[in-house]
Amino acid sequence: ELNNAKRFSFNIRRKDFVTDYNGEFDVPLKQENYILNEYQYEMGYVWDIDTNINPDTSLFVKNDSPYVYADNTYTNILATDITCTTIDNFDKDLDTISFDDGDDGTDQGSYQYIKIFYSKGNAHFVEIPDNYVFPQEDGTGIKDIREYSMLYLLGNTYTIGENMDLSIDADALAVEKADALQVCEKAIANCLYKLGEDIDAFDETAFLADVDAYKATKDVSFGATIDYLKAQLDIQATLTA
Repeated sequence: ELNNAKRFSFNIRRKDFVTDYNGEFDVPLKQENYILNEYQYEMGYVWDIDTNINPDTSLFVKNDSPYVYADNTYTNILATDITCTTIDNFDKDLDTISFDDGDDGTDQGSYQYIKIFYSKGNAHFVEIPDNYVFPQEDGTGIKDIREYSMLYLLGNTYTIGENMDLSIDADALAVEKADALQVCEKAIANCLYKLGEDIDAFDETAFLADVDAYKATKDVSFGATIDYLKAQLDIQATLTA
């Protein structure tokens, strides 16, 4: 329940308290080798949601990805925030910002941009034409240049994350699946060890057929471990299908 909130943020707390985070925020948010990196050690991924940008849209997230998706195919990335900014000496080819003048001391100028964020650390830049940056009196009643600049987006379509390659070839996918399967199998073995089970003799089929019945045979303190075991067995089945 969001109590009619239009903007909010959330993270996912895993039952085993392991943090899912692959370091995507470290460079853009200057968190590299930072001992108090909240994403690495405490929060994991944090997703910002603005339903003003995505009204009446289903929102999907994955615990191991910084992006917000439009559906459960996890291919179409949604914008999470839109801001206006003035950037000096912006290199549009490298998507980097330099605050130095040119080698000859010439001021490189400044540019008005709209930043369409698709994660906390990444944004798509849209340059605003001068006639929107410095509007003439036109009777619209708009006094804030940022508000006027936002009108430039009206009726336009942008593919955010367009420089990202979310595809993966078959060979690379096989390698990733093998790595994921190894991690999954280690997690399963660890759970069985904690539950006092003989790994070789464990009846996976019977366990999956009635997890609640299995829980009834164990102390209540093992509940989270059993749920985690069930999740890992489901992942294993997906990876080996």
